[in-house]
Amino acid sequence: MCGSGLGAGWDSRPLADRHHVLAFAITLHSLRTALASDSWHLKGSAALSAWIGPAFRLPNDLDLVVPAKAAAQRLLVPSVLPPGPRGESLHVVRHEPVVFSSGSSPAVHRALVEIRGPQMLPPVLLGLNLAQKAKGLTREQITWLDFPGPAGAVTVPSITGNRFLTQKLVRYSRLRSGGRINTHWRDLADMLLAVAHPAFPPLRLAALRRDLVTEMTEHGRTPPDRLPTPPAEWLDFWDTATFVDRLPFGRLPEAAGKLARFWEPVLRCPEPVPGGKSDPMDAVWSPDAWRWNALCPSSTPC
Repeated sequence: MCGSGLGAGWDSRPLADRHHVLAFAITLHSLRTALASDSWHLKGSAALSAWIGPAFRLPNDLDLVVPAKAAAQRLLVPSVLPPGPRGESLHVVRHEPVVFSSGSSPAVHRALVEIRGPQMLPPVLLGLNLAQKAKGLTREQITWLDFPGPAGAVTVPSITGNRFLTQKLVRYSRLRSGGRINTHWRDLADMLLAVAHPAFPPLRLAALRRDLVTEMTEHGRTPPDRLPTPPAEWLDFWDTATFVDRLPFGRLPEAAGKLARFWEPVLRCPEPVPGGKSDPMDAVWSPDAWRWNALCPSSTPC
């Protein structure tokens, strides 16, 4: 087989990585047929891997928001899913609810999909966030994302870049018992990789503030005053990831400070401008300069 068909950059990744991405794309192709496009969307690290390509680590699963009724009919029972782009057969082989230690959580299940086709591909783990009401998503809440696949891109509904970051921040800033941060050190890496990459969707300060307030409100919270300091127990994990994955952000304190410089202007005044008016203090993010550049009245960087 000459090349993977995944596009520029992916052929430099190990074969196992390419098979992992192919399995994701085939599963997304099948889900696009099985589910109404206005009722579900992709979220989490799989979306980031499509935005920035092989520069990103491989996510463990496909994290999806799916209507509970549709999931119960197609994904939470042993079933045959629609075929993949090259005629692959897909089967949901098992599923289970996810039990959280906090005791209070949204309805989340995991399901395992096996793929049979011209290649031996790994099974795909689905993380299913079950929505009780199948509400149509507005244009502001989703974007259409091209996920690299074996027969061309698979276009699926996805969260926006803004919502990806705000959802990461919600998790990153959540505290558990004893005031400890209830998150994983990879959330820090994911946010840095996103805002550092030129292929990540463009970011506007005012819009990101509005989405942050919306996301926090949905979780019954208010935005934090500042980015939490990462716990010391992350140090060894971060140093190992920096060495193995060649993360370019320095040691943990330096990386956390770098991310704080991104979020600080957003958290400084995270209130939407009333009346839907444009924010006179709006800015656009520059990953090269690592700063928010103020916008002139013409909505171009000053």
